[in-house]
Amino acid sequence: MHQNKIFFLLFFFAALQVNGQKISKVSLFGTLKNFDRQVEIEDQSAISDIKNSPTGLIISTDSAGRFSITFNLYEPNYYRIGRNILYLSPGDSLYMLIDHKKHADAVFKGTHSEENNFLKNTLFPKAGSFLESGTHIKPTVQQTIDYIINAADQKENELQNYKNISPKFRALEMGRIRADVIRSITFIRFYYPSIHKIPVDSLKKFDEEFRSVANPYINKYAKDFINPAFLDLAVYRNVIEYIVDNNNENTPGYEQITDYVKAKNVYKTMVNLKDKDKIKSYISSINEIKNPTYREIEKNVYNNLLAFGNGDSAINFSARNLKGEPVNLNDFRGKVIVVDFWATWCIPCLEELKYWVALVDKYKDDPNVVLIGVSIDDDKKKWKTYVNNHKLPGIQVLLNRSSIPSYSVKEIPRTVFINKNFIISEIRGTLPSNKKTVEYIETLLHKNNSIATE
Repeated sequence: MHQNKIFFLLFFFAALQVNGQKISKVSLFGTLKNFDRQVEIEDQSAISDIKNSPTGLIISTDSAGRFSITFNLYEPNYYRIGRNILYLSPGDSLYMLIDHKKHADAVFKGTHSEENNFLKNTLFPKAGSFLESGTHIKPTVQQTIDYIINAADQKENELQNYKNISPKFRALEMGRIRADVIRSITFIRFYYPSIHKIPVDSLKKFDEEFRSVANPYINKYAKDFINPAFLDLAVYRNVIEYIVDNNNENTPGYEQITDYVKAKNVYKTMVNLKDKDKIKSYISSINEIKNPTYREIEKNVYNNLLAFGNGDSAINFSARNLKGEPVNLNDFRGKVIVVDFWATWCIPCLEELKYWVALVDKYKDDPNVVLIGVSIDDDKKKWKTYVNNHKLPGIQVLLNRSSIPSYSVKEIPRTVFINKNFIISEIRGTLPSNKKTVEYIETLLHKNNSIATE
């Protein structure tokens, strides 16, 4: 790995950024295959993890999937369409052909097409990056780590073959590869026991052995890896705790990184609070955030949370069932409604499913309770296949989470309870596996209006 020699480039480019720079247009056009007619261009920058509102950039296609969209852009940034990561710069005019089912086969032509061609094979951090959902788990932990490092070297070599990319992009992608190594090694701990069917009573021993082998590698790759520019890489943000732990306050950029971590922690804490008075207590923590952009974003989150939460009327949304028919939340007014947000790529969600199935079975004959499984999958076919193969019962629907910004569906699994008066009782309720979930449903059944408090 040849990372350190290029880190100075990113500090150099950051130093060139000035306030009041001129906005340029970005034009995207082409064809989207196997997408819905409306597709969000998702922001992948650092601020995407600390806000509860979408970009507002929506591609509308015709019946053949053709589209054209133009929008303002201040500076280069990462975005995502489906499973494809994009790197867009002010002034770009880019043709694209993207198939949701075959993201690696995407075609890009025009300004900065080289950067986007390289990104076609961006690894998926939620699937363990180089491990690819456990596909590359080897017989031993050490062999798996060796595979990861070798795969990273190959990825670096692939990047070097792209000659017409900007130095800033090259430096960022070198950072991504290094962060992917850390992410992959940490995910061995989750995939290895499942692949090798390690008994539950042996997991503690495995965990100790894993740490003894893996920690030196994690520490090595996290050391001297502080760079605020890398915050725009999703996988860097995924492993930021290891990076902070392996560096100190004297490291250049450390203060900016820890300020971001503070903003993210404030965000995560606020969005998981149920009591508005407790949310109000976080205004002082928001004011302690040094970065003015992060601070302003958290103030907006704060205001949004106070505007919609426990005790407020539920906001209707519409989703599609397996037959493609619309299902509206409003249709179930007068009942106790339990909404479970999940996705097929979310491991904790899949672990909750057996408990969700049990809940559906328990209340299947009760006309006063409705349980709705809401998937936020991007891949409709994958969702349908999973639901059908696992014979998931009850109401199963699919929607784009950007269509329900008020609910702030950023982290899953997530359960929302709505009482018979269509009032939000728990905006972030207990999960199906929690024994208190049944107790809570029973409480709602026997009350006309129930608002939970912490």
